[in-house]
Amino acid sequence: MSVRTQHNLAIIGGGGLLVSIIVGLFGINLDGIPGNTNAPYAFMEFSVWLLVLGAVVTGVAILFLGMKSPPSEEEVTSRKVELQELVKTFQRAAEAHEKVRDSSSFHSSQDEEAINPNLTRADDYILIR
Repeated sequence: MSVRTQHNLAIIGGGGLLVSIIVGLFGINLDGIPGNTNAPYAFMEFSVWLLVLGAVVTGVAILFLGMKSPPSEEEVTSRKVELQELVKTFQRAAEAHEKVRDSSSFHSSQDEEAINPNLTRADDYILIR
């Protein structure tokens, strides 16, 4: 997935989050809360407190986490090459392991057949020693 696609999906997700918050805000029932009878400004107070809380959380996040620019295409390409090399290394190790396993399973299957003549090679049993 390219950086541009990820950025666009983040923008769309942020818009969806905003719509979700607005729909949730209009879905609350502040008059039904015990101790809050005859409070005509309850919705406005709640909205202001929610806005202040959002601004504080956003400010703290920017202050401590910082705004990072997205990685350049060169950095992304470099990382992809590193990951491809890692995958190739694991594939080579798995192939080497498979070769060792095949050669040892041939000898062990002959030993098993000598011990138990009723065992056939088609049974696909794994002997744990």
